[in-house]
Amino acid sequence: MLKIIIFIIYFLFFATHSFADEEQQKNIKTLKLGVMNFYKDEPKQSLQLYKRLTEQLTIELNQLNANNSTENYLVSLFIADTFNDLMQRIEVGEIDLVMSTSLIVLSLQKQLAFKPILIGLQNDEAEYYSIIFVKKESNIYDIQALKGKTIAFDTPYSVSSYALPYAFLKQQGLILNFSKDVSLKDNLHYLFAEDKKNIAFWVLLNKTDAGALSPDDFTRFVPPKIQEQLRPIAKTPSTLRWLICANANLEINTINKINQAFLNLRKSIKGQIALKKANILDFKLLQENDNEILERTNQLFTHLPKNN
Repeated sequence: MLKIIIFIIYFLFFATHSFADEEQQKNIKTLKLGVMNFYKDEPKQSLQLYKRLTEQLTIELNQLNANNSTENYLVSLFIADTFNDLMQRIEVGEIDLVMSTSLIVLSLQKQLAFKPILIGLQNDEAEYYSIIFVKKESNIYDIQALKGKTIAFDTPYSVSSYALPYAFLKQQGLILNFSKDVSLKDNLHYLFAEDKKNIAFWVLLNKTDAGALSPDDFTRFVPPKIQEQLRPIAKTPSTLRWLICANANLEINTINKINQAFLNLRKSIKGQIALKKANILDFKLLQENDNEILERTNQLFTHLPKNN
């Protein structure tokens, strides 16, 4: 009996350690996900948004890779404070994936070997647009009447409250000037409010004549009583909300696993929690009509200043 017990202990000890050694001997394949920090005053906010997402993606990838006896995945996060910071990390090969807006992704696609692969959905919608609004009693009824006036945008990195409305207004023939000096009567002068919450109040308090927000942000950040005192005068073309783009040098097998890992997030409770934390409802694969939207957006963004 004693011999049997000793044998069982011996077997369990070496079997357990053999398995542990096998796990330790697996190569760790790190995939670094780059995101922009849109919370300048709250640097930890971006970490809180995406930390759980990268952890869950690691789990999903390793489940998909379960039959691989030599390799495990680890998805790590890099938060860039500026676009140049993100570009520099990509140029030295430190970033494999980027999750960001169409403005950032199209810039990466144009300048580096990155290609869009997935779309992030919010409120079950892949697209969004911007509205340009003024005070209800204003004598401005169309965008041509904005000449010699001022408009408030959010930040230079905002799509819905800068890139879309700026490019649209420029496409319609307006000359935009970054200044509150309205002495140039043919120009539309723009300022950055640095917070979407400020834009409607700036218009209401006559700090600017107009503002630009997406309908979602208008509903989210503008109190109902303030909304009643404003009215839209124009709507921009739409673009895709969130995009995942991948380094074109990644193996196709790896890209396929990445796609599936993102698509699998919605299928588990932990994945749904990670998505909710990142303010994303779900992901879907990029389709041909989505590429057409991106191409239209790319053409529209040619009207942005060259330093964008």
